[in-house]
Amino acid sequence: YLFQILNNHGIHHLFPTVDKSRIHEIMPIFRETCKEFNVPWQEYSWRDMFCSLWKNWTTGMFADTPMVTMPPQGHLEPSNTRVRIAPIPGASFGAEVTGVQVHDLSTDELRLIKKSWCDRGILVFKDQDLTPQQEVAFMRQFPHSRTCDALKFCGPLAKEGFDAEEWQQFKLKSCPEIQLRGYKDLVDHHGVTGFLNTGKGAKEFHSDSLHEYDTPPISTSLYCLETPGGYDNTLFLDTRLAYDVLSSAEQDRADSLFVQYKREPSPLHESGLKADFAASLGTLGDLYAKCVLQASTGDVKVSQVHPLVWTHPNTGRKAIITAAMWMHRIVESDGTAWTP
Repeated sequence: YLFQILNNHGIHHLFPTVDKSRIHEIMPIFRETCKEFNVPWQEYSWRDMFCSLWKNWTTGMFADTPMVTMPPQGHLEPSNTRVRIAPIPGASFGAEVTGVQVHDLSTDELRLIKKSWCDRGILVFKDQDLTPQQEVAFMRQFPHSRTCDALKFCGPLAKEGFDAEEWQQFKLKSCPEIQLRGYKDLVDHHGVTGFLNTGKGAKEFHSDSLHEYDTPPISTSLYCLETPGGYDNTLFLDTRLAYDVLSSAEQDRADSLFVQYKREPSPLHESGLKADFAASLGTLGDLYAKCVLQASTGDVKVSQVHPLVWTHPNTGRKAIITAAMWMHRIVESDGTAWTP
């Protein structure tokens, strides 16, 4: 009665003669059916419903209370559009977008996709058929710098005499914003010919050139053309959740710390979550292992310094952002080494 069966109201209209006290028994079947036939639906937490109802009950009071504070479960509600956006089951972030080709979006579809991107962090578009120019045009509709130089915009910057030549070899000449990655002997792939091998001997979590940019990218696209079979999943970490699970005291401490980065990579632990200086250079893959062996040894030169904790400009959520392969050390605000 208090919440007026808001989460179950659709079932009330489908089965109007069923007593409200039994509607919750139908909900599991309803959810599965919606998922099977890709039917949009929304479901909110009791807290969000109470805040929304309270705001309506007390008009003019708590004007700053948001109507919805948490992302809805299930499909986001489209408006006269083909697009369907479903959060990835069992994950705290990420969503799958179906029903559209990203090179042919309406204004409303793009608006919905941008909102979902802010809410879910990662969007998966399956069965896309894109030219390089169409991929770049799609990504340019997201926030990006319009003033930085072309080399920084296209990235990675890489390091002359270390890995710059290797990366530049596998950039698309017609679309320098696109950097090829993977494992294949390429023959005139959009003008690129050569043996591409950027794989690692450990799991790798990309940090989008955090170690070489003073202002890292806001968004990045990965367009998968082929997979070899077997273990070929792309892995992602919810670094917002990593921050959320810290205690209040730990969060306050993390908020005050910074990370120094370097331009030469460290060997990785097989998990990809940390450096492992006892591991072989094979964990870096052939490209970086060769570069490290050829590079001159010496003192570590710090390339960039970034906060350990980043705050999303739209949602206000905080996240722990690091790059294990490129991290030199965590430091205090005055530059002294952090001691755990």
